[in-house]
Amino acid sequence: MLTDEGEFARRRTDELGVAPEDCAAVGACPAGSALVDSVGRGIVNAPPHTGTPATMSVQGDDLRAVIPALRNPTAARS
Repeated sequence: MLTDEGEFARRRTDELGVAPEDCAAVGACPAGSALVDSVGRGIVNAPPHTGTPATMSVQGDDLRAVIPALRNPTAARS
């Protein structure tokens, strides 16, 4: 049993043979510090400066709003 999202991310990246810093976590709320801290990029769908640990924020009603942030890591910096 996994104890937190960060542990899940570490185990999953190990299983896939991917470096955690090459991964992104996408969330819908400004929480999830353990998950964001365990990967290279955290993207949240929330206004910038909402106290989120994410490295980027996007705003939109559709998950596709994160695509530009995934393609260009500096485009949506919070």
